Amino acid sequence: MKRILVIRGGAIGDFIFTLPVFEALKMSNPDAEVDVLGYAGIAELAVGRRHAAHLRRVDGAEWAALFSPGGRLGDAERRYLSGFDETYCIWPDADGVIGENLRRAGSPNVVSVDPTPVEGKGVHVVDHIARQCEKAGLEIRHREPHLYPSERDRIWAERYMRVTGAGDRPLLALSPGSGSPGKNWPAEHYAAVARHWAKRRGHALIVSGPAEEKMAGELRRSLGEDRVFFLSNEPLPCLAATLERCEGFIGNDSGITHMAAAVRTPTLAIFGRTNPAVWQPRAPRVKVLQPAPPGADLTTLRPAEVLREVEALLRPA
Repeated sequence: MKRILVIRGGAIGDFIFTLPVFEALKMSNPDAEVDVLGYAGIAELAVGRRHAAHLRRVDGAEWAALFSPGGRLGDAERRYLSGFDETYCIWPDADGVIGENLRRAGSPNVVSVDPTPVEGKGVHVVDHIARQCEKAGLEIRHREPHLYPSERDRIWAERYMRVTGAGDRPLLALSPGSGSPGKNWPAEHYAAVARHWAKRRGHALIVSGPAEEKMAGELRRSLGEDRVFFLSNEPLPCLAATLERCEGFIGNDSGITHMAAAVRTPTLAIFGRTNPAVWQPRAPRVKVLQPAPPGADLTTLRPAEVLREVEALLRPA
């Protein structure tokens, strides 16, 4: 059986942008085993969920030599790497250090892919990655990242909806955080949208991670818990399955927004200065909303405008 290794770090959105590579590898090699060397909390979105079979953590001390010039990996790591027929290293490696260390460790057929788009070219990151893979002989036919929650993930989400009652009415998910405060639409505007939806349409779900605990607490105090639910710090596969069950989603330029789009939930992505042509989520029902002109202060986007856009997005075609 052919064995293929994908080495991929980065944040949630970075990993999701890589999903078309996993899909192409499985399509080109239906009987192959595809494994991941990556960050456990993120890469598990793919493992056992159609894209990959096994995961090994890349952030352990035993892998530090992989990123150091002239680094020498231990015997166990060299045996692991040499056990694959092909290795796709999707990691910034401008100086070639990682690729050279992989070859020295015994990795055959190393394909090095730089995941960072060239500044000013306006090429979407998925296309940027795909072009490099295709030069190496791997055709990327499907360029809309797709997550497939497992049965266990979906059971978790169904139980959450049933036990809390969140799923009793149309549920709009909102994620007011991101990896950078400068990307965030004001939390009070998210509160206004959640309040309006809960009053007029159904239930609202506020999604937050470890870095947004303070914001989530403030929103909880502001909104109370009448038809508004809060989901914090849950494993990403469970969160993905929960977002899959939502009527719609509103979020900033963040990994959670890319997750919502990747499970095919209608997604309104609020972008500030980031170029959507390069970084927007790719899925059938995604709308990017930016202040005018692009790059203007995000506070100029009013809750009424966001509500109009999400209502239009959710309107049946």
